[in-house]
Amino acid sequence: MIAQDTLMMAQEAARAAEQRPVANPLLAGGAADSRDRLLDIAMAYARRKRLSSRECEVFTRFVSQGKTSKEIAAELGIAYPTVKLYWTRIYRKLGCEDAVGALVAFVREVTLNIPGELYELYMFQPPPT
Repeated sequence: MIAQDTLMMAQEAARAAEQRPVANPLLAGGAADSRDRLLDIAMAYARRKRLSSRECEVFTRFVSQGKTSKEIAAELGIAYPTVKLYWTRIYRKLGCEDAVGALVAFVREVTLNIPGELYELYMFQPPPT
């Protein structure tokens, strides 16, 4: 009887945890969903900055999946120097000098352009004290 009560309490706690809102929608649904959502945001940003379709592919793989230029080249089936050329064009269009600058520009743009009511949803919430 006690074991059954404990099992029911554990199941109830698990259901409650599933229904609890997540502070950051990018983290909702696990790592795969987070990457998909981040990919969508990165793609929208890249299009807004008028990156070509291939530049978008390079940029979004870097931002959403953390791929290196060599990994991106292998994945897209293009030469590594071609990826470097795309990065040069991306830097120029984003007004930065390197990959870190491109990432900072992306993060800055996304955080500044999220509507006020959604801002808190996208920001990491501090842990409860």
